[in-house]
Amino acid sequence: MLKIVGTLVVSAVLGVGIGQLQAALIYRGFEERFLGARMTLAEERGEMTAQEVEQSSDQGVPKVEVVGGTDFDFGSIMHGQTMSHDFTFRNVGTGPLNLNMGPSTCKCTVGDVETSVIQPNEEAQVKLTWTAQTVMPKFGQSATIYTNDPNSSEIQLRVRGLVSDSFMVEPRALDLGDVSVSKKIKRTLHIFTYSEDSDTLEDFLWSNPKTGKLVQIRFEKVPVDVEKFPQHRNARHAHRVDLEIQPGMPIGPMSARIQFATDLGEDAGLLDILVTGRVTGDLMLVGGTSFDPNLNLVSLGTVDASQGATVSIWLTARGEQRDQLKPTIETEIPASALNVSVGEPKMRGERKMFPIRFEVPIGASEVYYPGNSGKSFGKVLVKTGLEKGTDLPIYVRLIVDN
Repeated sequence: MLKIVGTLVVSAVLGVGIGQLQAALIYRGFEERFLGARMTLAEERGEMTAQEVEQSSDQGVPKVEVVGGTDFDFGSIMHGQTMSHDFTFRNVGTGPLNLNMGPSTCKCTVGDVETSVIQPNEEAQVKLTWTAQTVMPKFGQSATIYTNDPNSSEIQLRVRGLVSDSFMVEPRALDLGDVSVSKKIKRTLHIFTYSEDSDTLEDFLWSNPKTGKLVQIRFEKVPVDVEKFPQHRNARHAHRVDLEIQPGMPIGPMSARIQFATDLGEDAGLLDILVTGRVTGDLMLVGGTSFDPNLNLVSLGTVDASQGATVSIWLTARGEQRDQLKPTIETEIPASALNVSVGEPKMRGERKMFPIRFEVPIGASEVYYPGNSGKSFGKVLVKTGLEKGTDLPIYVRLIVDN
């Protein structure tokens, strides 16, 4: 029992001693930072003497508040561009608040502290300046401000944003999603110019000449809309681009690019914006795990010629086209290893469904269509018997091994 009591007493004494030591170290650090060996910013500037700095600690307790927060998102700036931001420090305490500059990351510097001593209920600006030298798109740097606020002795100021190219597009790629073959498509995008040497865009065109006659691209220079695009508030110029696609695009996946030039000529080259989507209508292709509807792709994989293989998908129709649809197969590639046929339709609610059967017969020739490049797919063309533009290409991934 006496051992237990003794142990408790020793622990209590050690705890008090450690607490006093920690308090002394904290106070010593505070004293060294503002009163001791290292000269404070107030002393360097001649705003206060060392004695006045020390005496100010007896005039009340300062309390720091950074108006608007310690983080600033500057949006986008161009590589190599230098920017700055003023952080507002306010003293909401009862004693003078002393500020002193601490360390900062290599690309971020404290350019100016308006005043190093802030009286109660007063404010001062701390300017942070940075240069976007990083090669990464995301930018973030910080700087430290020391204070004599006993509860906030260090304030971390941070800036973050994006380092842009000379031109940035919103949205960066245009995904149209599922669009109807019988309806007009309208979309708008914006191109922001950050280069000092460019203010003009020109020669907009649609990259696919087969569908280009259905596409209209209009563009005009507009003011930078800071409320709508706050991330581009540092852009020098903005252009609005209106895309309009007339009805009649081929059913199935769509992938093209809006290409345009700038007044930088060969220095910038030809720029483009990816446009993707899937054109649908009263006709649709559906299938199981072997069918990718986004690519109109049937995957039979690697087939042993001694065993063969079969995969089926469905061509469905509704509306006025339902009773007019008479699908036939016009093209089969590879014809030496693939037989494709259309079966009798079945009704499922309002839809008429035609089975399309892909068969690799036993003894088929050896073929290699792995689908790892644009020319390595097989292809089947389904003629619908309807108006022009409704024929359906189906791509095939197939390897037959003997």
